[in-house]
Order: sequence, then structure tokens, then C-alpha cells
Amino acid sequence: MVKGLPFIITVGAIVIIGIVLIAAILVIKSGSSDVATRAGDSGPAAEPEAATGTRPGQKAVNFTLADQDGNEVSLYDYEGKVILLDLSAAWCGPCRAEAKDAGPLLEELKQQGLAILTVLVENADGNAPTPTDLREWAGAFELDFPILGDTRNEVWNLYNEEDGVPLNLIIDRNLTIRYKQAGYNRVQVEEILKRILSESEAS
Repeated sequence: MVKGLPFIITVGAIVIIGIVLIAAILVIKSGSSDVATRAGDSGPAAEPEAATGTRPGQKAVNFTLADQDGNEVSLYDYEGKVILLDLSAAWCGPCRAEAKDAGPLLEELKQQGLAILTVLVENADGNAPTPTDLREWAGAFELDFPILGDTRNEVWNLYNEEDGVPLNLIIDRNLTIRYKQAGYNRVQVEEILKRILSESEAS
């Protein structure tokens, strides 16, 4: 009996140490798992923002220019509207034809959420437009929406890949470019505007 006692004590000690070690390992694993869960749990994954750019399918790049009244106007001010953005030059015949149509078009569709912005990139002499040029353009065609002066070619350099005026873009209520075309096709522009406006109303 006496000779067997140390053996029993030794075995008991080994068992106790084993239990302690196992418990310690379980505690460490539990703590590590909890940390990993918290570190990775940031709630529902955020929706990636639409790519920003100047081509159809992209979110339109913002810009800010002064209008004919000297007010600073940004493209993003019109989020929630369907925007017809045209880049025009005062010497351009098709630009003038579009400007003549723009007032009645806005009057017809503004209740459905249409906004029109004209960016004047050059005056009649081919120079940077002045505030007087902007006012004259608005007055000549009886336009009461913003006529913006691109005095340093910021918007032209940003949006122009077609190298022609007028350059028309249609931008939906989420600021996504849905149409971009150099030249003025009245029927096409109006059809696309009305379709996008009706889509917006349906949703």
C-alpha cells in the first residue's frame, strides 16, 4: 500500500495537469474565436459605390460653375432629377437650335422631374464665355435654367471625348449617365428623356 501511494499521487497529478491544460486551451480558443467574429462583424456589407466617370453607365463626375446670375451651381445639386446636360458653344448652329427647343421642353416635362443645365464652353468669337455671354445666351432663347460658364475648359476637358458640340448627356435621378452623344437629335433626346422620366415615376 505504501509503495503504491507515490504512483497514485503521480497519476493523479498528471490527470489534474491534463485537465488544467485542456481547460486553458479551450479558453484560449474561445477567446480567439470571439475576437475574430467581432473583428469581422461590421454589420451588413456596404453596397459598393457606382464607378464615377463620364461615360454611360457611370455615376457622373460632379462639377461646379457660375451661372448667368453669378450663382455657383453644382451638377449634384440636381440629384433626384432627370438631367439634360448640354455642352454648347455660342457660334454653333445646332447648339442654338437646341437652345431654342430647351425652354418649351423644360416647360413640358419639369413637373415630371426634368432639369436642364447648359454649359457654355465658348462665346461667339471662340473665346472663354464671360458673364455677359451667359446672360445674352439665356436672354436670346428665354431660358430660365442655369447657363454655366466653362471659363477654364474644366467641364469640357472632363466630359468631352467626342470633340463636338453640342454634347448632350442624360443623367438619371441617381446621377448615372444614361445617354451621351455629340450633336443634337431632338427626337432621340426627347424620346430618351421621356422614357427615363416614366421609369422614374413607375419606380
